Amino acid sequence: MKKYSLILILILTSCDFNHRNENKELAEKKISQEEQKYRILKIDSIDQTYIIYAKKQDSFYKIVSSKNDFKQDCNKIKVNQDYKLKLESLLYPENTKPRRKFELSGIDYNGITIKVEKDSIKDIHKSSNLNGLCYDR
Repeated sequence: MKKYSLILILILTSCDFNHRNENKELAEKKISQEEQKYRILKIDSIDQTYIIYAKKQDSFYKIVSSKNDFKQDCNKIKVNQDYKLKLESLLYPENTKPRRKFELSGIDYNGITIKVEKDSIKDIHKSSNLNGLCYDR
């Protein structure tokens, strides 16, 4: 009888341990997904370009998007909302970060100069899932 009691205790302990691991993995996955979200802080407009200021954790981002004729039923981004944006650097495309230190002051985008804000924003991005202000998940 003692053997069966010991086996039962081991099985229950094992099930509880596995359940805790699953809960921990789900919590970590949720945190990881939330880390991918960008909070929209401000939206400006110059000529045919939107300039979107966003924050993710402790970093700030400047995102440009061309104005377009968007549909009334699109999912338009809003200030103080979080979005999973797919950002791409316009100053330093993937795998081309400079080895030597130099600074760019900005870029030409849609015929206007978009400047880098050296104190907090050191890059300019575009998002593959933004079309104007329309957010495409």
